[in-house]
Order: sequence, then C-alpha cells, then structure tokens
Amino acid sequence: MSGPAFADWQNVMAVRVYVLARNLESTSGYSDTKTYTFGTAATYTPSGSDLPYRRHAYSELVRLNNPSGRRE
Repeated sequence: MSGPAFADWQNVMAVRVYVLARNLESTSGYSDTKTYTFGTAATYTPSGSDLPYRRHAYSELVRLNNPSGRRE
C-alpha cells in the first residue's frame, strides 16, 4: 500500500497516531507473544530478549485544526 502523493497532503484533515508503550523493567515469568498492529502500515511481534516486557498499544484519531477549519 502506498501513501498519498506529496500534493495530496494539503487535503489531510486528520491523522491516526499509533503508540506502543513498553515497561522500563522486565517482568520475570512473563512472555509477551502478542502481535501488535499499527493500522495497515506495520505489525510488531516481540522476540528474543524483548519478550519479558509488558506492553500496551494505543491509537487515537487526531484532527488537524488549521486545515479543516478553513474548509468547514
């Protein structure tokens, strides 16, 4: 899937933001084998030494006020 052309960015009214947060310290006895999806762009599955950390995925739709305000 390809993104919009450079000229199309002036028509963007909102963006969806994805954040994957991870604990700073590992948790003994815990193994995170979930696959986290970030829209249609990417996925992430922890592996190796990255497994014992707890994570939480967040997503939010953010309205871009300046461009959309001119069009309403």
